[in-house]
Amino acid sequence: MKDVFEFNALVSKMWWEAMDAHRHAATTIAMRMPHLMNGGVDMFGRPTAEAKLMVAEKMDAMKEGAQNAAAAGMDLAHRMTQQPMSPATLATNILNVADAGMAPAKNKVQANATRLTKRAPTGRHK
Repeated sequence: MKDVFEFNALVSKMWWEAMDAHRHAATTIAMRMPHLMNGGVDMFGRPTAEAKLMVAEKMDAMKEGAQNAAAAGMDLAHRMTQQPMSPATLATNILNVADAGMAPAKNKVQANATRLTKRAPTGRHK
């Protein structure tokens, strides 16, 4: 029965983390929208540093997430060959693999929201 409670706790944790990531993603999109409306280019038509960063960080998060998920998946496969697992334990472990794969994206979107809101203009003029 403990494994069922552990599964439910993990599902709840992941749901709240998904809502938090959604909030951070919405903030990031809102803060980048003025930049995107200009095409993400400078006055000479070259991609700006922010536009390059938008692409590079997604590639990095995707690569790191794939590596994390692969490592967690291999670990799970190894443990499955060593001992039998209940369905709830297996489901919990599969969610842990998914969580490992999504962690870099969640961290990056949170860092972006924090970075972009810190440099946002406050509307006050000196």
